[in-house]
Amino acid sequence: MSKITLNDITIFSKKERRVDEAKVRKALISSGRLYSDFNNLFFFDKEKRIVENIGVAGNKAVSKVRAELFDDDVIAVLDIKRLENALKDIVAIPKLWFDSQRMKNTTIVNLQNGVLDLSDLTLKEESDEALIFDSQLDFSFKGKDINVKQEAPVFARFCEESLGTVFEENGRVHANEQKLTSLLQGMGYLLSNVGSFRKAVFLMGPPASGKSTILHLLARVMTPTTTVSAYNFRQLTKSFTMASVATSKLNIVEELDNVSKIQLEVFKLLVAGGRLSGERKYQSDVEVKASVKLAIASNSLPLFEAGNLAPIIDRMHLIVFENTISSSKRDTDLESKLWQERDIIFSLALAEFSKVVQNKGEFTMDNKAEALLNRLLEEANNEEQFIKTHIELSPGSNLAANRILDAYRSFCKENAFVAKSPHYLYQAILLAFGTAGVKKKVRDPEVLCGSSVQGFAGLRLKGGEDVD
Repeated sequence: MSKITLNDITIFSKKERRVDEAKVRKALISSGRLYSDFNNLFFFDKEKRIVENIGVAGNKAVSKVRAELFDDDVIAVLDIKRLENALKDIVAIPKLWFDSQRMKNTTIVNLQNGVLDLSDLTLKEESDEALIFDSQLDFSFKGKDINVKQEAPVFARFCEESLGTVFEENGRVHANEQKLTSLLQGMGYLLSNVGSFRKAVFLMGPPASGKSTILHLLARVMTPTTTVSAYNFRQLTKSFTMASVATSKLNIVEELDNVSKIQLEVFKLLVAGGRLSGERKYQSDVEVKASVKLAIASNSLPLFEAGNLAPIIDRMHLIVFENTISSSKRDTDLESKLWQERDIIFSLALAEFSKVVQNKGEFTMDNKAEALLNRLLEEANNEEQFIKTHIELSPGSNLAANRILDAYRSFCKENAFVAKSPHYLYQAILLAFGTAGVKKKVRDPEVLCGSSVQGFAGLRLKGGEDVD
């Protein structure tokens, strides 16, 4: 595209050529390179089909527009302050309106060799339609019928060593196919613009099993680099990082802190695409709709705050890496070798995720991953299991709180659960039994010869006798 010239922005006045601000605004609008969401300006790279948020005022917007849109003669005479004022004026022009959220929940993916529709895997290399994205994936789609063993031998070996997947010579999977499918679907989801499935991808396995290698490839393939952030869950609770993370395409947690517990509300807001507010340094607070996807690596299952974990676990796509790669077998150049195969690897990932799109969000998980999530749910709801199996209504009975606590701790020890606090257990009992389980001073003959102690009226441990 030709750049804006002196003739485009100047007029003759008193036999002199001078810059006309109205013509500057008109030239900027007519360039076809600027869009606006009425708050910020976006610069459009037609070749890559992506827009970059350049703000309105400040060095970034002025420098980008000067360098990309004007020829050298214009740069020599156009005052920087006058250009900045013109940019501020056009940000409210309806003709430039661009919905920065419109590509946040779509099956269309922007690749090097065209635009891919995940609903049917059709690739458009050129289109009359004005397709605008906020990022581009740095690879080309090579189709879905790929012999992994032949066309991506390094990735095939990686899957065999880390996941335990076994390939036949014709490229078909002989063992652990579910695990490979699960990994590819998770990768494809993280690369896509689909947000309605509300999943966070967890890569779990022993140290040196290849989890971080996959995360590095995902981060590297997304351009520009500003679309990827890397904050852990402790940092996510800080107000200054919240707004930044929420509007990223991908946030990577490379090493999950297995000591601190993940706040349920933060996790749900980010995964479900909720609205949240965040502070910005030297700027006013901003309210944004979360559009980020979470990719988390961990050596064990995460710890969550106490609460209802059922909807949280439903939002987890868990991929289990089986094996630690011994130091003698580790390839220090593995990431670079996989990068050379990225066209094949990520084509496979998008092809597998296309099946998830067609099945309306039904992901594949192997049996071990499902068993681990079920165990996590049991662990999270262990007080409910205890109440269901060990306590029952018994009008006229009195049950000391300490007897309940001792029985609960024994139950947790037998089942290798982590016991929750007495306060949390007692609240769960009141919730389960309502007015029948009112906590108060009671006389339980099994405790201190029937002395008055804190307990519950109308309840007993299953298998015990009524105590009046």
